[in-house]
Amino acid sequence: MSNQAEESIRAFPEQNGNFIGNPTDYDGCSRFLADTGYGNFHVHLTLNSRRDADPDDVWVFMGHRMLTAGIPRFKGSCEVSGNVHVGLFPSSDPDRRIAEKLAVSLIAPSLFLTDLKISEIDCPTIHITGDFSACAYPASFAYHPLETAAGWGQMLPCFLTGKAAVADHARPGLTLKSYRKEGTHAQLLRELKEEDYVLIQFDPGNTVSENPAGVDSFCDELAERIREIQDCGSRPVLVTPLAGNTWWGGGYQDLKQAHADAIKRLGDKMDIPVLDLHDKTASAIRNLERKETSVLYLSGDSQKTNDCGAYFAARIIASEIRRTCGWTEGYQTLAEAIDKHALMDSDPARQVFAYYRSRA
Repeated sequence: MSNQAEESIRAFPEQNGNFIGNPTDYDGCSRFLADTGYGNFHVHLTLNSRRDADPDDVWVFMGHRMLTAGIPRFKGSCEVSGNVHVGLFPSSDPDRRIAEKLAVSLIAPSLFLTDLKISEIDCPTIHITGDFSACAYPASFAYHPLETAAGWGQMLPCFLTGKAAVADHARPGLTLKSYRKEGTHAQLLRELKEEDYVLIQFDPGNTVSENPAGVDSFCDELAERIREIQDCGSRPVLVTPLAGNTWWGGGYQDLKQAHADAIKRLGDKMDIPVLDLHDKTASAIRNLERKETSVLYLSGDSQKTNDCGAYFAARIIASEIRRTCGWTEGYQTLAEAIDKHALMDSDPARQVFAYYRSRA
């Protein structure tokens, strides 16, 4: 490992970086932590496999378990790079917020890290705010992508070119009302800078979706949050809700269409891009067998995705960003931040997730 890496990286304590457990108990798993301070950073890793090791799948996570790369059947050497946003969290002093630490997690029995470089970069931040379908969840060692909860925000970094970093502010149970009441929105506004982007997705719940007055009230409040983001010089992007794996009565039941349609109308009214995650996921669910779609969600849960499902949703988000934002004034930089090669069927991360889905 380089002197620079040795000076800035140290072994993880018992729990950090949204991984739970001791990686030394599992062959080939390692975690590192860097005291970088607040900001956006570029991380470059050089990985090698042991000569006597069999090929194995490799996962590289950075930050709050944000996927940077998935490499199927890894053997030999390779380089992996990605951007990481290091955010702020409250200290023991309620009036003070301190910088988190930059986390790097490597998962594969056959690899070892030979070099790691970290440099601060000046690039736009893609902020994500919303609830359970977008947020970052922890994972446990030993890691398995079908058995681990994840939001699409955790998978979005592996679709980036290096021209932006992702900050995921979404949390399970967060609603548009509690988002403001609990101070999450105010903290987001404090962190925003000009040229940043904010992807906004809140699930309405069945009651709101079936109540026209509730949908109108939701959109009115969302419009107010959008204007506050625009006042900071940042650019909001709306995301329609993730479709649930809701099958009964002999067919697929779409519970969120009314809400998705209202979000599209609001985007048209305010002239801001809308990423249509709902229609794309609902269409895919209808076209797949129920057994195939169930592999994308946690066992026994029709709403919360696992890592495979989160990657599936993030791939749609990335494709929608390129399709929608590339033609919208002020949003071209966001579109350019998406790596078109990562959207191809030959992309290594897609191949490794498809492999696990096929084995389920």
